[in-house]
Amino acid sequence: MASLVQKQLDEFQTWWNQHRIRVQPEKDMPSGHVPADAIEHPELLGGLSCHIPVPKHIVQDLRDLLTEEVGPYGQFLTWVDDDFAAAAKQVYQELGQPEITLASAWDVFRDMAPAFAHT
Repeated sequence: MASLVQKQLDEFQTWWNQHRIRVQPEKDMPSGHVPADAIEHPELLGGLSCHIPVPKHIVQDLRDLLTEEVGPYGQFLTWVDDDFAAAAKQVYQELGQPEITLASAWDVFRDMAPAFAHT
Protein backbone atom coordinates (compact mmCIF):
# COMPACT_ATOMS: atom_id res chain seq x y z
CA MET A 1 0.00 0.00 0.00
CA ALA A 2 2.91 2.34 0.65
CA SER A 3 3.85 2.23 -3.03
CA LEU A 4 0.28 3.23 -3.95
CA VAL A 5 0.43 6.21 -1.60
CA GLN A 6 3.85 7.19 -2.95
CA LYS A 7 2.60 6.94 -6.54
CA GLN A 8 -0.31 9.24 -5.74
CA LEU A 9 2.01 11.72 -4.00
CA ASP A 10 4.40 11.68 -6.98
CA GLU A 11 1.54 12.26 -9.43
CA PHE A 12 0.19 15.14 -7.34
CA GLN A 13 3.65 16.71 -7.08
CA THR A 14 4.08 16.56 -10.86
CA TRP A 15 0.61 18.00 -11.44
CA TRP A 16 1.07 20.78 -8.89
CA ASN A 17 4.49 21.81 -10.16
CA GLN A 18 3.23 21.92 -13.76
CA HIS A 19 -0.16 23.61 -13.30
CA ARG A 20 -0.65 27.29 -14.06
CA ILE A 21 -1.37 29.57 -11.11
CA ARG A 22 -4.36 31.80 -11.89
CA VAL A 23 -3.68 35.47 -12.54
CA GLN A 24 -4.22 37.59 -9.42
CA PRO A 25 -3.27 41.18 -10.25
CA GLU A 26 -4.09 42.42 -6.71
CA LYS A 27 -1.42 40.14 -5.16
CA ASP A 28 2.15 41.21 -4.42
CA MET A 29 3.57 37.82 -5.34
CA PRO A 30 3.77 36.59 -8.94
CA SER A 31 0.72 34.93 -10.46
CA GLY A 32 -0.21 33.49 -13.83
CA HIS A 33 2.87 31.25 -13.93
CA VAL A 34 3.80 27.58 -13.65
CA PRO A 35 5.52 26.78 -10.30
CA ALA A 36 8.25 24.66 -11.92
CA ASP A 37 9.09 27.54 -14.27
CA ALA A 38 9.20 30.00 -11.37
CA ILE A 39 11.69 27.79 -9.53
CA GLU A 40 13.85 27.30 -12.62
CA HIS A 41 13.72 30.91 -13.88
CA PRO A 42 12.71 33.25 -11.02
CA GLU A 43 14.21 36.24 -12.84
CA LEU A 44 11.40 36.02 -15.43
CA LEU A 45 8.95 36.87 -12.65
CA GLY A 46 11.01 39.61 -11.05
CA GLY A 47 12.57 37.19 -8.58
CA LEU A 48 16.08 36.23 -7.63
CA SER A 49 17.61 32.77 -7.77
CA CYS A 50 18.72 31.79 -4.27
CA HIS A 51 19.97 28.35 -5.27
CA ILE A 52 23.21 27.43 -3.58
CA PRO A 53 25.21 24.85 -5.51
CA VAL A 54 26.54 22.12 -3.26
CA PRO A 55 29.27 19.80 -4.59
CA LYS A 56 28.16 16.17 -4.84
CA HIS A 57 31.06 14.95 -2.70
CA ILE A 58 29.88 17.21 0.15
CA VAL A 59 26.37 15.76 -0.08
CA GLN A 60 27.83 12.25 0.00
CA ASP A 61 30.00 13.11 3.02
CA LEU A 62 26.92 14.37 4.85
CA ARG A 63 24.95 11.25 3.94
CA ASP A 64 27.78 9.08 5.22
CA LEU A 65 27.91 11.05 8.47
CA LEU A 66 24.15 10.76 8.99
CA THR A 67 24.24 7.03 8.23
CA GLU A 68 26.96 6.64 10.82
CA GLU A 69 25.10 8.65 13.45
CA VAL A 70 21.45 7.59 13.00
CA GLY A 71 21.42 4.62 10.62
CA PRO A 72 20.76 4.00 6.95
CA TYR A 73 18.41 6.26 5.02
CA GLY A 74 16.18 3.36 3.98
CA GLN A 75 15.14 2.51 7.53
CA PHE A 76 13.32 5.83 7.77
CA LEU A 77 11.35 5.23 4.58
CA THR A 78 9.61 2.01 5.51
CA TRP A 79 6.36 1.48 7.35
CA VAL A 80 7.02 -2.12 8.42
CA ASP A 81 9.97 -4.25 9.47
CA ASP A 82 11.70 -6.67 7.10
CA ASP A 83 9.96 -9.78 8.53
CA PHE A 84 6.48 -8.33 8.04
CA ALA A 85 7.37 -7.06 4.56
CA ALA A 86 8.52 -10.56 3.54
CA ALA A 87 5.37 -12.16 4.95
CA ALA A 88 3.13 -9.59 3.25
CA LYS A 89 4.94 -10.13 -0.06
CA GLN A 90 4.37 -13.88 0.21
CA VAL A 91 0.65 -13.46 0.97
CA TYR A 92 0.31 -10.97 -1.90
CA GLN A 93 1.98 -13.43 -4.28
CA GLU A 94 -0.32 -16.22 -3.07
CA LEU A 95 -3.29 -14.00 -3.97
CA GLY A 96 -1.96 -13.79 -7.53
CA GLN A 97 -0.51 -10.28 -7.18
CA PRO A 98 -3.69 -8.37 -8.02
CA GLU A 99 -3.21 -4.83 -9.28
CA ILE A 100 -3.36 -2.30 -6.45
CA THR A 101 -5.14 0.91 -7.38
CA LEU A 102 -7.13 3.43 -5.38
CA ALA A 103 -10.25 1.50 -6.38
CA SER A 104 -8.89 -1.94 -5.44
CA ALA A 105 -6.60 -1.24 -2.46
CA TRP A 106 -9.21 -1.95 0.20
CA ASP A 107 -10.21 -5.23 -1.46
CA VAL A 108 -6.57 -6.38 -1.61
CA PHE A 109 -6.07 -5.38 2.02
CA ARG A 110 -9.24 -7.25 3.04
CA ASP A 111 -8.08 -10.36 1.19
CA MET A 112 -4.63 -10.24 2.80
CA ALA A 113 -5.74 -9.41 6.36
CA PRO A 114 -6.79 -12.93 7.45
CA ALA A 115 -3.22 -14.17 6.98
CA PHE A 116 -2.11 -11.74 9.69
CA ALA A 117 -5.02 -12.10 12.11
CA HIS A 118 -3.08 -14.48 14.37
CA THR A 119 -0.14 -12.06 14.92
